[in-house]
Amino acid sequence: MAHSDNEKIRVWKERAVIDYVSPFMNLWLCLNAWMNNEYPKLSGDRNKLNSLKANPSPLLDRFKELMDAPDTKATLAPDINATLFRSYFAELHRALINADIRYHQFPDKIVRFDCCLIDQTTTPRNFESILVQPGEITANVLSESGDIEQEVIKLDDDVWVEGDTERLFKAYMESIYQIRCNLFHGDLVPDTESRQVIRLLYLTLILIMEEIG
Repeated sequence: MAHSDNEKIRVWKERAVIDYVSPFMNLWLCLNAWMNNEYPKLSGDRNKLNSLKANPSPLLDRFKELMDAPDTKATLAPDINATLFRSYFAELHRALINADIRYHQFPDKIVRFDCCLIDQTTTPRNFESILVQPGEITANVLSESGDIEQEVIKLDDDVWVEGDTERLFKAYMESIYQIRCNLFHGDLVPDTESRQVIRLLYLTLILIMEEIG
């Protein structure tokens, strides 16, 4: 059957769109394998993730490198990956707002950066924000030693997050785990909004894991 030129264009354009669900799940399995190797005495993904969130690791170190990079606009040799990472992180914040994805065990809570399960081991569970509102921003403060210490991190012109990169890492890894749970249990509808979240989780996590393995 003959197809019109417009139909051919439409079909090939649709085929060119990348579906990030499979790459994201493959990347999760890579992370899962790494955690199995790193925490062999722990059972279950939840316990291993809690250990990853609570302890130093190469993944945390890489996250800090990407998030703590100096202002790339002011350097002669900008860290392109750090620039991309911060941009993706800001996009991820907006995508999570639009997607309305729920915590797997807490369906009244939405997976967002203003509703983060920083520490899953506490009772009751505390959901906290890692965002900083523009009116609260003081870009630099003096530490007790007199050194300048970063208080907030600017992701883009509209999105600022707190400067505690360990808390940011915990919030980010929990978001990854929650999307993984929603996918594994068939609770996430792969609509436009959720696909954007999955895409940005993949693009950020691949930068964190590029030196692993």
